[in-house]
Amino acid sequence: MSAVLNLQKNIITGNKSITELLREALFIATKLNLEDFKSWLNNELKGYDDTTYVSDYRKLHTSLKFRNPYHGWQPALINNAEIAEIVNNMNVQQPISEIEYLCQHEDDEFQTNISDHQKAMLMKIFRTDNMPAQFVSKVQLIGIIEHVKTLLLEWALKLEQEGILGDEYMTFTSSEKEKAKETIHIENFNGVMGDVKHLGNLSTGNNASNVSNITIIHNKIDQLIEELKKLDFSNKQELIAELQNNQNDSSKLTATLGKLLTRASEISGVVPFIKEILGNIL
Repeated sequence: MSAVLNLQKNIITGNKSITELLREALFIATKLNLEDFKSWLNNELKGYDDTTYVSDYRKLHTSLKFRNPYHGWQPALINNAEIAEIVNNMNVQQPISEIEYLCQHEDDEFQTNISDHQKAMLMKIFRTDNMPAQFVSKVQLIGIIEHVKTLLLEWALKLEQEGILGDEYMTFTSSEKEKAKETIHIENFNGVMGDVKHLGNLSTGNNASNVSNITIIHNKIDQLIEELKKLDFSNKQELIAELQNNQNDSSKLTATLGKLLTRASEISGVVPFIKEILGNIL
């Protein structure tokens, strides 16, 4: 049986692991000099580093929880959609063999590791002393594996459609190699090179930069409140209370800062500081 038809059979029958299928595909891609596919296959096999980008099929929805000493892990209540988008999503960069290994466990969800720095930031943002963690469902990990299998099958079927089969000795003719170079391009396979996102890691997460930005805003608001307390202007306590209550809602926070700017003559000394905060939000 030809190399390509054999790969198709192995994908359909499910007799081989996803890691074995990727290695088989890597052999074919190497023989055909398909460098873009080789790169993708190697990333799936070896894992993605911090300079590489991955597609949305490796982006997972997580559940942020805090460990209550009396009631165990409790879901975080996030009313702000922007913050929820940041803290409840992560991209996975591990080799697919590790994902496959996790899927063999009976657990329905897995706890991801968050760095001490990220834990401290999340505890500050949510104003709690309880330890945070992200959880991801096994169903989503299985989804990554199944998506990669589908991409491999689409690729193998495209090779067959173009008459690129190889022989039983896993060799390809010069014309097959030339045909592959002309017609087989990774960007034509939905989910491989579409909608790329900066990757993260299932073990460590990679939301530090986004969470850091939220923390910076919170710190600046705390500093602004301290400066406002030193000034004398009407409705001071009301506006300070709004700042404290609206920190996790960008639209309400922006409105409160706008109110403060209308009082510029009374609080001229902190106007540049308010504009700086607005620049971080907008």
